[in-house]
Amino acid sequence: NRGKCMEIKNISYFRQDISTNESIRILDCGYHETIQGHYSSQAVVDHYVLHCVVSGKGIYQIHGRTYHLDAGDCFLLIPNVPILYQSDVLDPWVYYWIGFEGMDARQLMKLCNMDSSSPTLRFEPVEELVSIIKPLISLNAASISDTYTALGQFYLLCSKLMQRNRKIKPLSSK
Repeated sequence: NRGKCMEIKNISYFRQDISTNESIRILDCGYHETIQGHYSSQAVVDHYVLHCVVSGKGIYQIHGRTYHLDAGDCFLLIPNVPILYQSDVLDPWVYYWIGFEGMDARQLMKLCNMDSSSPTLRFEPVEELVSIIKPLISLNAASISDTYTALGQFYLLCSKLMQRNRKIKPLSSK
């Protein structure tokens, strides 16, 4: 199996314009090729982070439950909830992520069928989600327009997740 001894991590941080009061704010996004057995550095986060696993595998622990995840799985870090995620020792995972916060964040994730009781979901082909996040990593993120580009892409990502959510019933035609 491909042993990884060098990690690769690319991150873009987005700047907030305090003159606008968006209900969702994109904070960062990135790409991470983890090394074998790599542990998450944060035990508690102060914002939401949605991860999309593109290859390899690992575990995600939250609320005393352990999820075994691999390519095509998404997992959500939830603010102020203790978490742990770890890359597999033999087949370390590679993932993209997007970090966000705001008063609508929790409800939006619920519409995507992701919350603290159901923090993971399967999405195939995962490349569909990656194609939305990936362009954001190359933005210089210094301009406010880049922040709105990221916000637009984030809503597109959410709409893809919502389309997969079988629990949302179509509106009746009455």
